[in-house]
Formats: sequence, structure tokens, C-alpha cells
Amino acid sequence: MPTVSRAQVAVVGWVLFLSSFAPLLVVFGLLDSFGSAAASDVCYALAGLSAVVLFAGLETWRRLGTTEVVVCRVRPRDTDVIAYVATYIVPFAALGANNWHERAALIGFFLLVGVLYVRAELFYVNPLLAVAGFKLFELETDSGRVLLALTKRRYISTGQPLHLHTLTDFVFLEAA
Repeated sequence: MPTVSRAQVAVVGWVLFLSSFAPLLVVFGLLDSFGSAAASDVCYALAGLSAVVLFAGLETWRRLGTTEVVVCRVRPRDTDVIAYVATYIVPFAALGANNWHERAALIGFFLLVGVLYVRAELFYVNPLLAVAGFKLFELETDSGRVLLALTKRRYISTGQPLHLHTLTDFVFLEAA
């Protein structure tokens, strides 16, 4: 399987991470969490922009070369999305952010979660992808490699060959 550059991992990571918070940004805008119409508009704009960049990224990534793997073991990982959404709880505790200290703390929280998720390469967990019909599977290939695959399939059987686009060294997108 081809290796990917750190730059590609970073770009894929930040696109997936930022878009994963798009639903929460919309909620913040609706609830006027930052205390002004302009701040709500920024939340909407960031949510929309991150969703557009995500789906443009998916189209770009589908043009990457593919690698064929044969599946020896499969484990669904869709529950990871539910655990990720739990990170939304902390910002909800700050819904009454009425001064710049509380707002700065909320922004700092987003940045910290972003750095942790991108460095730990957990960015493959994305509620927008789940809403768009993608499922997440952990696969072990016939060569013994363990990887994560984003796919629109509901089921993957062992022995089945898959054609995958390399997003990072262990996160792949099934070729359509």
C-alpha cells in the first residue's frame, strides 16, 4: 500500500475534523451562543464551508489511485461516531458564554480537541459522513494489516476484495 505524506495526513485530518463540528456550529448559531448576530453568521459560514470542503475533498480523494485488499476480518466501528458526539457535551455546558473569557475558553476547547483528534488520527469519526450514508469498518487484510475503511456499504464479508483510496496510512475510502 502506498505511503502518504505528513501534509496529506494533516489536510485530510483537518478537513474531516472541522467538518465533524459543522452540526454543532449550526446549533451554536441557532442558540446565539456567542451573543451577536455576526458571531452566529460566522458559525453558519464555518459550518457551511467545512461541509463544502468535506464533500469537495471526497470528490478529490476519489481521484486518487486505488489499492486492492482482501478482507480477512471485519469489525463495524460506527459506534465511534456516537462516542465522538459526546465531545459536543462540553460546549453545551458553555451555552451561556456571556463574556469574552467564556467565549475564549470555548474556542480554546475546540482547538484542543482538534489538535488531539488530528494528532491521534481520530478524525475519521465524522457525523457528517454518517449522515451522508458512510459507514466505518475496521478491516484486517490478508497481509495482516489493520486499517479503517469509510464506505457506503452496509456489510463487508470476509474474503471479499475491496478497492480503496489511501487517505492516511491507516484510513481509506472505498472506491465507488
